[in-house]
Amino acid sequence: MKTPSSIKTLLNKEMTRKEFLNHVAALAVVVSGGGLIAQSLGQFGQSAGSASSTSYGMSAYGGSKTQS
Repeated sequence: MKTPSSIKTLLNKEMTRKEFLNHVAALAVVVSGGGLIAQSLGQFGQSAGSASSTSYGMSAYGGSKTQS
């Protein structure tokens, strides 16, 4: 696998424990945030195209729906 040069320089850089933990925390935020965004986009695509009879506003309020 070919590693980009920016990652190589970061991995070869001497850093303190605090700097290392800052990088790890930033990576964790990016990974978890990216997963949440992808998941929410997937749910949005599913719910936008289909309406089920159990959706809000699909039935008559306080009674049964009759066709006139």
